[in-house]
Amino acid sequence: MNSLWERIRQSQEDDDEDDMMSNAIVLAAVAASQAQQQQQELEDENDRFFVAVHVGAGYHAPSNEKALRSAMKRACLAAASLLRQGSGRCIDAVTAAIQVLEDDPSTNAGRGSNLTEDGHVECDASIMDGNSGAFGAVGALPGVKNPIKVAALLAKEQMMGSSLLGRIPPIFLVGEGARIWAKSKCIALSVSTSAADEWLVTERAKAHWKKYKAMVDDANKKTETSSVGLSFSAQDGSRIPELEAQPCDSLNKYGAEEDCIMDTVGVICVDADGQIASGASSGGIALKVGGRVGLAAMHGSGCWASSKGLFGAPCIVGCCASGAGEYLMKGFAARECCASLSLSQAGPASACMKVLHSVVQESNQNCTDRSAGFLVVQADAPMVSGSSPKLKAIEIAAAYSTLSFGIGYFGSSMKRPKASILRRTKLQSETGVDHFEARIDLSAKRGVDTRKGITFELFDRLQHKRGIKTFMDDQDLPAGAAISPTLLAAIEESRFAIVVFSRNYASSTWCLEELVKICQCMEDENRILPLFYHVDPSDIRYQKRSFEEAFTKHVKSNRHESKKVQEWRDALAKVANSSGWHTQNYKTERELADAIVDFVCSIVQPIEIIMGDFEVFEATREAMDKVMKALEDDKVSTVGVYGMGGVGKTTMVKHVGDQARKNGIFHYVIMAVMSQIPDLTEIQHTLAELLGIDLQGKSQKGRASRLNKEIRKKFSLLP
Repeated sequence: MNSLWERIRQSQEDDDEDDMMSNAIVLAAVAASQAQQQQQELEDENDRFFVAVHVGAGYHAPSNEKALRSAMKRACLAAASLLRQGSGRCIDAVTAAIQVLEDDPSTNAGRGSNLTEDGHVECDASIMDGNSGAFGAVGALPGVKNPIKVAALLAKEQMMGSSLLGRIPPIFLVGEGARIWAKSKCIALSVSTSAADEWLVTERAKAHWKKYKAMVDDANKKTETSSVGLSFSAQDGSRIPELEAQPCDSLNKYGAEEDCIMDTVGVICVDADGQIASGASSGGIALKVGGRVGLAAMHGSGCWASSKGLFGAPCIVGCCASGAGEYLMKGFAARECCASLSLSQAGPASACMKVLHSVVQESNQNCTDRSAGFLVVQADAPMVSGSSPKLKAIEIAAAYSTLSFGIGYFGSSMKRPKASILRRTKLQSETGVDHFEARIDLSAKRGVDTRKGITFELFDRLQHKRGIKTFMDDQDLPAGAAISPTLLAAIEESRFAIVVFSRNYASSTWCLEELVKICQCMEDENRILPLFYHVDPSDIRYQKRSFEEAFTKHVKSNRHESKKVQEWRDALAKVANSSGWHTQNYKTERELADAIVDFVCSIVQPIEIIMGDFEVFEATREAMDKVMKALEDDKVSTVGVYGMGGVGKTTMVKHVGDQARKNGIFHYVIMAVMSQIPDLTEIQHTLAELLGIDLQGKSQKGRASRLNKEIRKKFSLLP
């Protein structure tokens, strides 16, 4: 040991020049490290983006919810793939996202659109660039699969300036003239409108058209019959049956399972430099008059985007509107929301609710349809050292007066897109308007999330290993201040709530609102079990340190009423006074999790997980054991299950697949019954969602090749 230290000391004294070279190398390494860090931060700034989508306000049948959510997620991924390539691509990103929605038959845009009186598809679409104010729109456009492409080209030609001989480029084209213009610009079109309709018109749209057409014909016949008499009084005339537009609100009374989607789909995109664009597309209302131009095509009505407020101050905002077209067109609905936001600075939720309340109030007075939905996005993109703005955060809000409103969003700080069908709550029943709002911090790197740590550990143990029905807010729940009906129902139906408090808990208004709901639904304090995760209970009880900082920001933002803030404070104080678990009392998180699970199991009776008749047939249990044993063998690549029909082969495979996933043998289990014709496209898109990849624009063979490549990178396959 002494000789080692002597050699080290001797080497330090040998040559001053060697010392200088060593120090230079170290300093260079430090400088390189700092440069790499700065470069990484710069790349993070340049990679930021946000996209929001909606699939219309109205009534979305639960049977169609999965397809709509899938469409919204794919639209978000399509836009993100372009926004990640750099700034200046917002128009293209909006176009790509809307094209996905137009191609999906579950939406009322492009393929699957409502039909006109004479049974054809005529689409409306528009797009707007927030920086330049460029706008392009098409109305009553026949025979075009993706009308948003034509609208986008109109907007781009404006951005390029005057055309040949100074002719002013058009911003709005309608009907056959719009189709001819698109063809002249080399946009790929079908040979004829009838040929395009073969793809655009779906069986579902045909069925709806026949139903509504029969209703109109029946009403006309009754009206004619009532008018045959020589004379009739005004009182008699008032009893003549009429066909009125049934608002979506009335559908639940009759147990309707069909969608009643009001008009448009819409998309809003923001890039790293705070540039914004929005767009809308629609097949219009059912059984519309041929040539009718709707909300989605009208300037300032279906969509709006702007980088400045009314008086020139920076205000990056975009809006898409959906609903009773004619009324919303008269009020320039989308522009009005953005103008209200720039004037009040009270946030997007306040702005769109203010406009929607006025719609509801006036429609109630005039007995007109009040159905409407607004999606609003405001970007926080401050100037950095005199350079161009850099996107930092996004505030998104949705307000709706209908039974439901489908929205989705995706940001650069998020792992995957979120999509949800927002549904009417008690609040809407009282006020006529419901809303959702969220703030997404795009500058923050994805840090430690208790839902991916201790919370998930508890969920996995209780739900999967102990058989106790447990609910955890997953990635499909909108992370905003509005509590979803799904979560609210889970809170109301649960016997206990385990609240995981972390240091940054109070920074999330969504968490605070969730806590208030838990306190309201569980008045008995013994039902609320707090877990103090590396945080002092007194900090929560008296709102000190990080909790004090969070509430200071909430108050200064002026976005929340003092009554609401006090509700949050009271809920924190109430739950923090309850006895629970504290991380400082346990050596490891495993020990902590063991204590919590054991306590819960001592007061909640676990349910035995039984599927089908597995407990009845011994042969079935033996077969399951054999299959599970085979799956654990890495050499096994295929397992076949053979037997006569009706003995439960499919049910058994489902159960085995579920158990294999829970035991960590597989990451995902996707079943396709091959005795029937499998929906390969649906299976491919499901896999793509799970893997977080975009398959837009690829053929079925191309999708299969991409999936095969991606899956084999990460997982092993068992056909």
